[in-house]
Amino acid sequence: MRIFVLFFYFFIFLFLTGFIPAHSYADAPTNNPENNQKNNSNHINTVNTVNIENFPNQTPFLPIQAQQNPDQNPDQNPDQNSSTNSSDNPNNSSSATIKSPGVSTTPSITAASALFPSNQNNPDINNLNNSGPKLSLQAAIYLALRHNTDLLTGLNNRQLERFDLLTAKQKFEPQVSLTNSLNYSKTESTGSPDYFSKSATVGPAVTWTLPLGTQVQSSLNYAPSGQSGNGNYQTSQLGYSITVTQPLLQGFGVAVNEVDLDNAYDQQTIDDLNLEKTVETTVTNVANAYYAVVSAEQAYEISERSYQDSQKQLTQRKARLEAGQIPASDVTQANIDVMTQQQAVGTAEQALYTAKADFLNTLGLPSNTSFEVDANAQVSQEPAELSQSFKLAMKNNIDLKTEELQSEQDQRNILKSKDSRKWTLDLVATRARSRSNTDYEDINNPNTSQVSDNSSVSLNLSIPLNQVTLDQNELSSAISLENQQIAEQQEKRSLTNNVTAAVNNLNNQWFQYQLAQEKLDLSQQSFKAAQIEYQYGKIDAFSFQQQQESYIDSEQNVVNLRIDYLKQVMSYEQLVGTLLDHWHINVEAPQHV
Repeated sequence: MRIFVLFFYFFIFLFLTGFIPAHSYADAPTNNPENNQKNNSNHINTVNTVNIENFPNQTPFLPIQAQQNPDQNPDQNPDQNSSTNSSDNPNNSSSATIKSPGVSTTPSITAASALFPSNQNNPDINNLNNSGPKLSLQAAIYLALRHNTDLLTGLNNRQLERFDLLTAKQKFEPQVSLTNSLNYSKTESTGSPDYFSKSATVGPAVTWTLPLGTQVQSSLNYAPSGQSGNGNYQTSQLGYSITVTQPLLQGFGVAVNEVDLDNAYDQQTIDDLNLEKTVETTVTNVANAYYAVVSAEQAYEISERSYQDSQKQLTQRKARLEAGQIPASDVTQANIDVMTQQQAVGTAEQALYTAKADFLNTLGLPSNTSFEVDANAQVSQEPAELSQSFKLAMKNNIDLKTEELQSEQDQRNILKSKDSRKWTLDLVATRARSRSNTDYEDINNPNTSQVSDNSSVSLNLSIPLNQVTLDQNELSSAISLENQQIAEQQEKRSLTNNVTAAVNNLNNQWFQYQLAQEKLDLSQQSFKAAQIEYQYGKIDAFSFQQQQESYIDSEQNVVNLRIDYLKQVMSYEQLVGTLLDHWHINVEAPQHV
């Protein structure tokens, strides 16, 4: 950049003084393709892939680094508002960083290896395949940050999107080109000797657009030529030219000329927000898939336990039938119950297989990976206050931020469309100088030296007559802005309504969960009492069966409401924009280019 600036001011000096020494041409800046290639070698980095089967022994696709959270005490809960227990809460001493790749930044995700204090608790692929320890929700999110295909695709796309800003910034940087040519010719004529001529042209050219709209074009040319065979001579021509164009109406001003650059900066922010949303969606999908496995596993345990209880009841009733204590219809009812519970076990087992397959797909792991989830984690209430939730949502919601940035882009586009309706009035100043020296071998032809000096100033006016196209472009920009403002207002209304519904649903879901737990306790007491009453003949088999089904339904209802509440917490945190903070995940967008 310094060479380009010195080159520009060097020609300004020549333009003002009108003098150029012969040796100054040798100091003209040149473009070194090797240096450019070397400087640009870091723009795109090769992405390394990972063989999942050798996962623990290879450098992962997204390198893992442990990070200590300086604001957290490892012995304390990192988030007092967390809705899950220690198995689902993020580890106090760890965090995960998703790095949005810049032009010179390798795409990477830095997840929390500190989640797993020992090799025994490290959920790598080998441990999972060997049915290792229980996989917590945080460990599942850790694996998804390394293997989820949507997230990996999003990171790869960011590499390409970064070049949009690079292209916009290069508009205001000097553009250097180098022109070279070499000619050789032979001329044969009847009655005269043959002669040969050769010529060459070499010289750099620079174009520079400044934010004010000023355009500077300069070039330096050296053109040697010669002839041999007939009238031998050697000619060297050296010259430069510089032209400065300053718009006075259309294209004048920093604001209108930097519209594309400012929009590119905003688009980079939007792209980073989209990547952050992809991370949020990944975390939410992993949590939902994890909870689905927990729900299916608990449903399977309930159905398996009920099946075993029904078998015990059948054995007991057969014994009591032989003793003449109950009628044969009670044994028949017990047989029906055994078959019903056996069908329930098969259905629950199939649902568990499906939930595990969906969970592995979400993580991006092979289907033969074995794992166990923590199905007994307790939940705690997530405090949700309406006014505070509104503030968090208006500050952090990704969709609302995106709408606001797009409105700013459309406002700048209106400025650009209005500028295109102006007349074109340009002030153009040109300075050109060349020197030509010719040396003849024939002493009868004297050598010549010629200097050409040209300076000019002009004022160019252009009036656009195609008003229909200009009107269309301006109207299109205005309508786009109005539609974007409508969409932004609708997004705010929707966000307000969704936050209100989320807070109410969260509180109501917790209340329903507490009621379900109380009902389960009562159903358990009632079922135990029914067992004693049936044993002593106080109730019939049908009444006992009703009590048993009520108890099973209460157990399943508690499981369902517990999972629904955990999912509602994830949805609420994503809505107000605190989900990634809860799991200590930071999406970094480094200053690039």
